[in-house]
Amino acid sequence: MPTAKSESSCTQDVHTALYGPLAPGTSLQETNARLLGTLAEFLNKIGGKAEGEGERIQLFGWVKEVVTKAAATALYGPSNPITSDSSLVESLWYFPPLLPKHLRLFME
Repeated sequence: MPTAKSESSCTQDVHTALYGPLAPGTSLQETNARLLGTLAEFLNKIGGKAEGEGERIQLFGWVKEVVTKAAATALYGPSNPITSDSSLVESLWYFPPLLPKHLRLFME
């Protein structure tokens, strides 16, 4: 039977494991550096073409995918399912019933 002391310790351990890397300090700085490094990789893939030779994209959709994949890589490492399967990006962002109508237009 767990005691009150062990339950409290377990709760603290879980809290530290979940939120520790996002607490102000070295861990958060390292997470931010990984996020920005991954964003830089996506941005470095753009360019190298003459003006007018690009493809048209939906900016919100592109930013949504890039930032979501960069955050997933920063938090879970490069071999995470979110970066491997773009449909998971969409499922993370699926909340249209909660959005006001004027914001739903950007999701389409």
